[in-house]
Amino acid sequence: MKLQHLLIIFSFVTLIGCSDHELKTYNLKGESDHWQGELILEELSLEDTENEKATTFFEFIGNNPVDINSITVHSPVRTLGASGGSVSETFEKLPDDNILESEYINRYFLGLITPNNKISFKITWLDGKTRQSEKIVLYLSE
Repeated sequence: MKLQHLLIIFSFVTLIGCSDHELKTYNLKGESDHWQGELILEELSLEDTENEKATTFFEFIGNNPVDINSITVHSPVRTLGASGGSVSETFEKLPDDNILESEYINRYFLGLITPNNKISFKITWLDGKTRQSEKIVLYLSE
């Protein structure tokens, strides 16, 4: 446990010491049977309290979008010093353009995509009266 805390402190000291750090934007995209997704992840200045901004877009590409309601997007998150979990956002119905958009600040998505260049989301929804669930994997675009 102490080693984990020391590694986190060392990482921060190293990052803060690198003042020439070029801020990057990462783009991840993917598709499942019913959804097409995109995650835009922006590194922000380490001097601010907000150091990462993420925006997700999930477009319903299945049939009969009018019957789709009660949609929940389960987003993985990571907090400093913890292994992670998920945050859920629920939408009553699809917007007219069939695209669900969410914005996150400091959810540490970057730490989640680093090992495999991908990140998974889970989307659940009602299609009429039938509950549906699907995993969508977004891959880092080069």
